[in-house]
Amino acid sequence: MTEFNESSKKIGNEPNHILEIIESIFAKDPKRDIIFKQLIDSSRFANLISELSWSVTLYKNGFRMNVGPVEALLYFDGIISINFLAQKENDYNNENFRIIEYKSVHEPVTRFDGTPDEYIQIKNDILYLHLKFIENAARNTKGEPRKTPYRKSHCKELIDYCDWQLDSESSADESFLPGNFEAIGNEIFIEGAKQTKLVSTYERNSKARKICIRHYGSKCSICGFDFGIQFGKIGEGFIHVHHIVPVSQIGEEYEIDPITDLRPLCANCHAMIHAKWPPFTITEIEKFRSDSLQLEEKPT
Repeated sequence: MTEFNESSKKIGNEPNHILEIIESIFAKDPKRDIIFKQLIDSSRFANLISELSWSVTLYKNGFRMNVGPVEALLYFDGIISINFLAQKENDYNNENFRIIEYKSVHEPVTRFDGTPDEYIQIKNDILYLHLKFIENAARNTKGEPRKTPYRKSHCKELIDYCDWQLDSESSADESFLPGNFEAIGNEIFIEGAKQTKLVSTYERNSKARKICIRHYGSKCSICGFDFGIQFGKIGEGFIHVHHIVPVSQIGEEYEIDPITDLRPLCANCHAMIHAKWPPFTITEIEKFRSDSLQLEEKPT
């Protein structure tokens, strides 16, 4: 069972020591890439709901990822713990699993505690249910995104470090730049309830994103902002991709058309679209922007 107490001191904002601490946590774990990949996948998935719905807190002997007010993923002293929605209480009854309860999660929750080697054995069986747990924990009873109360202790450097260590072409293709996340709208791209389909969510999102950008380019569809022009090489090709119709409003087996269903948007316009629920339309945001620019142009 994963435990953290007073000896698991929270690091806070100590940039000169963070890298050293992160490396010391994972130095002796030969399967650390499994931990890095799970943290990246879990955090990306939570970020599709809201950037403020999750956080990762760094301790001297591990980390804790919170979604909303609850824990979702932990790693302390070589043991990984991961929460998922249990279908039945007796589905998982060996020593690595235990039932836990959260007031804010209204479905049965099971936690796995074990070594990375043990986690590898059951990962594919619980991944779908883990992502459903994240979705449940990140939203209130009205379906609106929650803010995690732990955001102030968020350690962006740990996310950057994990991504840097993985250093895969898939990360680059999805434009996961250090300190940034690529989101497709405010909704999670799940084309059906089958576990096998959800497991490949990230791959399909990446393909849909590429087709969308290939068609429309990497400039914002609303204001024309181009990260490459503004920031040079580091910004080339970077853009958010907006999902025009929230997945919750279409059928579970709906196949996304990257041309008609997605649009490239800059971070500012994307944030304004999701300033309310349901989101504003692109046309509405264009009008808000046009009206504001006309007011600026009027003589005082």
